[in-house]
Amino acid sequence: MNRARLLTVALVLVVAGCGGTPSTSAGDSTLAPPSTSAETTSSTTSSPTTETPGEPTSTTADDGAAPGPIAVSEADLAQARAELDAARERWADAGPDDYVMTTFASCECLGWQVRSEVAGGEVVDHTVTTEIPGSEPGEVPRTVEDVFTRADELLSYLEANPAEVAPGECDGRKFHATFDGLTGLPETVGDNTPCDGGVDWLTTVEPTTG
Repeated sequence: MNRARLLTVALVLVVAGCGGTPSTSAGDSTLAPPSTSAETTSSTTSSPTTETPGEPTSTTADDGAAPGPIAVSEADLAQARAELDAARERWADAGPDDYVMTTFASCECLGWQVRSEVAGGEVVDHTVTTEIPGSEPGEVPRTVEDVFTRADELLSYLEANPAEVAPGECDGRKFHATFDGLTGLPETVGDNTPCDGGVDWLTTVEPTTG
């Protein structure tokens, strides 16, 4: 028994000698600094971790991407009219005053290509090339506004004669157009089908500097 008490006393003395005042310091402020510094270290290291995931998200989300082309057809005349009018407004606001326009027309009986140079809204050069020998190009566009006019004429006819609109690839009169989502350029305008002699106009524009 005396030996056990001596061992216990010796153990208490060893612990007291290594840690200073163990029970009071452990429960009070002596261990607080390590605990707070550990929290600070962990918050300091986790802070870049929380910011890093956020950076790719904002970078990847490209809100400034140009909108894609808008396609319409005779299947919804009201939508086609709304998109045509909106595209015309976009071209008036965002379209260049100086540009080179190339329009290619094709159908079963003719093919031609028009190249127009426009400066300040005025045509300064205009060339028509027929690609099918003996074919007559007829009325051809000279400016982007001419392409809009043809789209408007085709659509207006169907609006005035809705009974001529019919489902099916080869039934009734057709209308289709594709407008650039940013500038409004009428990239395609036509009434061509695999079964009749309609004509499609395909237009591209390259802005020029004066």
